[in-house]
Amino acid sequence: MLFRSIVARIIAARRAEQEAGAPGNDLLGLLLAARDEEGGGLSDRELRDEVMTLFLAGHETTANTLTFLLLLLSRHPEVQARVQAELRGVLGDRDPTAADLPRLPLLHACIQETLRLYPPAWLVPRQATAPVRVAGFDLPEGAAVSVCIYLLQRHAAYWPDPNAFVPDRWLRGERTPDAFMPFGLGPRMCIGNNLALMEAGLIAALLLRDVRVTVPDGGPPGLHAGVTLRPDGPVTAVFHR
Repeated sequence: MLFRSIVARIIAARRAEQEAGAPGNDLLGLLLAARDEEGGGLSDRELRDEVMTLFLAGHETTANTLTFLLLLLSRHPEVQARVQAELRGVLGDRDPTAADLPRLPLLHACIQETLRLYPPAWLVPRQATAPVRVAGFDLPEGAAVSVCIYLLQRHAAYWPDPNAFVPDRWLRGERTPDAFMPFGLGPRMCIGNNLALMEAGLIAALLLRDVRVTVPDGGPPGLHAGVTLRPDGPVTAVFHR
């Protein structure tokens, strides 16, 4: 309830600003300015739901991805050293911006490989809208079906050495598009995929530019597969300048 009221106040304030002529070219401004074919805009409730979905879905999943990224880099110090060399070469001492991300291919490859091994949205539920036959199984209308992205992205038929952290596979273009779907695929692909990649890239670049990360105990050995995928215990990291 508190979060809803905060979002509602932000929407009301921004709507008043736009009605007064103030430009708004950020996400909320674009949502406020959006119009359908008949000229109608989103209601306050629709705006609130859109903003809350983007905020809630985009913060835990990105946090989980960054946790796994730092955990993997701590276990592969040679890759971490290469990432830091790339960051220093591109950024020097300044903070990263979104414009820098295309110039950081190894960091992007590490994030992609982390998403392959540990997709935050690891299971996608669907419901059959008509009778269908899938892989030899007959499914009636209304049947519940789940796609296990975690297993798909570790399938040896699509990924050489599927359980290993190999960021260079992305630099070499060794990817099967339909076997990589951490944000889903098709018309219902996650609307926040580009935002999530930008968030993760900027935060990782800012962290790793100046520090080396170690996890003294190696981190939790298992996974907690809830609504999102995360380690099954705390990850205690040490940052070394």
